[in-house]
Amino acid sequence: MKKHASVISFVLIFCGSLGAQIDTSIINYITITGQYVDGAGIELRWFPSNRSVMTLGLEKGYRIERAEVPTSPTGTLQFQVIKTINTYNSTNWSTAIAEKNTLGVANNLPELAEDFSETVKDRENPIINIQPDAQNLKVLKHEENNEHGSLMLTAIQDKEVAIGLGIGMVDSTAVSGATYMYRAVIDRPLPTSGTGLSKTTTLASKAMINNMDVVSMETIVKAVGEPALVNNSVQVKSGDGAITIHWDERPGLSGYYIERSSNPNGGFEKLNAAPILHVRGANYHGPKRGSFHDDKVQNERTYYYRISSHNLFGDKIVVANVEGQARDLTPPEEPFLEQPKHINGKVELQWKFFNPPANDLSGFKVYHSTERESGYAVINNAQLPVNTRTYAHSDFNARGANYYKVEAYDANGNMSASLPAYAVIIDSIPPSKPKDISADISQDGEVQIVIPKQEDDDVIGYKIYKANQADHEFIVVDEYFPDAVDPNEAIRRQEEAGQVPVDQESNVKPRPQNDLQFLNREPENSRPERPISEKYQFSERIPLKTLTPNIYYKVKAFDRNYNQSEFSALIEIEKPDIVPPPRSIFRNVSTDIGVIHLDIVKAKAKDLNRIELSRQENGARRWQLIQTFQEGKQIERFTDQKIEPGKSYLYRLQSIDHNNLRSAYAYSQTIKSINRIDVASVSRVNARAKQEQVTVSWNHPFSDEIFFVVFRKNGKNGWRQVGRSQRNQYVDKRVSSGQYEYAVKTYRKDGNKSEMSRVAKVSVR
Repeated sequence: MKKHASVISFVLIFCGSLGAQIDTSIINYITITGQYVDGAGIELRWFPSNRSVMTLGLEKGYRIERAEVPTSPTGTLQFQVIKTINTYNSTNWSTAIAEKNTLGVANNLPELAEDFSETVKDRENPIINIQPDAQNLKVLKHEENNEHGSLMLTAIQDKEVAIGLGIGMVDSTAVSGATYMYRAVIDRPLPTSGTGLSKTTTLASKAMINNMDVVSMETIVKAVGEPALVNNSVQVKSGDGAITIHWDERPGLSGYYIERSSNPNGGFEKLNAAPILHVRGANYHGPKRGSFHDDKVQNERTYYYRISSHNLFGDKIVVANVEGQARDLTPPEEPFLEQPKHINGKVELQWKFFNPPANDLSGFKVYHSTERESGYAVINNAQLPVNTRTYAHSDFNARGANYYKVEAYDANGNMSASLPAYAVIIDSIPPSKPKDISADISQDGEVQIVIPKQEDDDVIGYKIYKANQADHEFIVVDEYFPDAVDPNEAIRRQEEAGQVPVDQESNVKPRPQNDLQFLNREPENSRPERPISEKYQFSERIPLKTLTPNIYYKVKAFDRNYNQSEFSALIEIEKPDIVPPPRSIFRNVSTDIGVIHLDIVKAKAKDLNRIELSRQENGARRWQLIQTFQEGKQIERFTDQKIEPGKSYLYRLQSIDHNNLRSAYAYSQTIKSINRIDVASVSRVNARAKQEQVTVSWNHPFSDEIFFVVFRKNGKNGWRQVGRSQRNQYVDKRVSSGQYEYAVKTYRKDGNKSEMSRVAKVSVR
């Protein structure tokens, strides 16, 4: 099935190269083409489009009509019948077959063509199924296409076959230099003119034959020899043990043969028994190229190729002669670069390579970079010998990353590379302490700390510490290591670098030295942290309702080997004040004639700005600011003299800080001012001592509006109040041996009072 399809496609490719633009709605047609052969004439070939048209041609023959193309635009075409062509009979076929055999040509195409043509002509009409199914129609159509394609293929491959099938001839009457138009039509009776058949006709190229429209396509041929095919574009690509040839396909050629020789002077052998065909869709308009892949060659040996094809007339055309070599493109085995070691100021490299190495191994190159994926530069001046397995590098990056890889080369320049390996540089020098740090805080407590890029180029991270007071212990609140690895891996790095002792009970296992699977793994230590190249900004929100007005931070920098710097300068941030100051309070409120005394205890706060004292008259709604207190002694007395006797007043205090935050109010008791009333003093004051107590008595009219206050004086001590009484007598039990003086004042409940009474003296034994 596939073979038949290829045959049909081959024929269609040839027919498509004839140059005529065929209407896709036309099914039955005959195409024709020609070429000028110097000294012989114009050689013609024509091709029926399908089995039905082919059968008509085999049965009836063809009539070849020619018209000379006029040189003047006003000229007309006058077609003439130049020859009537019929197919070979059995005698003709036998002669053609015998001639092939006589010449010793291994070619059975005439015999195949005879069998096909006789089969087509002798086939009886098939029994028509009134209701054929789709599968039967497909089978019948497929058989017809196979017969048609087979006949066309044999005609293309052999001139004698084309003449025998009635689809080829040579117009020997063509005049050199003239231009002709040709067409092939199914032979049928010509219209009469006078008494006989005429050989001149202007019939249209479309005719109805056996109830079937057959269109004869026309072609123009100039009787001038065409130049040979030259400058054909051919590309030869060398592969590993193979050579691939690409060429541009030429119009009028199809089916290519490739011949090869190891001698430029001859001895070619054909590499493909069947022609190389490239079938493309009708809508394909891209470049048309052929190719052949020869994988039966040896590397580094020159081969010579000849590409040939056949045109529609069976002529063999040499498309190109080229030469090529297969190349060794297989790289050597990949070296395995072990973990580099920093020893005595150098990075020691050692790699493994399969033993014995390939015979074509030429040596090694060592590369270094500060980036894992790019930037590698060769560090050995000349290629290292094939038996070299170590290299020492002294010009490494002491404060940054160091990556290495080893490349192996063979004699043909093929290369393979090891995986990158990271060198752990033993570095015990800590980075400088971070500087130029800026800090700020927002009103809602958002702290922003910006650490710019530091001068040390191996800083990989920071730790930020915090405390509520400068002399407190600082704790870690943030760790910034953007490319940090697992802490256990960091410990492994330090252990391998000899910076810390290896924990014998840890999970760190020695690298297997002879594990071939391990050779293909990337070393665990080949992924170090990269230095920080940009500023780092730390932020956190802190509580503001605290007892401490400031917050303190410090920063440490860490390098690749986790050496830590000193603390940065202390970062002191003043918190925004959102806590109002504490309240000031009234310690005591008292009245006197025409005044009110207020004893005030001021609030204690560092940011206290002032204390405001306001007064409200009983029954009023408005408060009046009467006094502002600044910093000073903590307890302060204020005497309000701007009052009216007999009225009641209410006082309040409020503390205010520098951010204008205000405390809650502290209120006094409502106090009434005193009306001015004369109060009579007591009379006949008497003091009598008995049994370690003194009884003081006096005379005064009794009233519910008054009470008495008793004062005492003893030696150098001044007068002091010792008690009060609602009666005209008071017993002082807090006495001892000595001389005492007593006096009494009369008080009204509205605050008015009398003068001090006369003094009574007494001796206590």
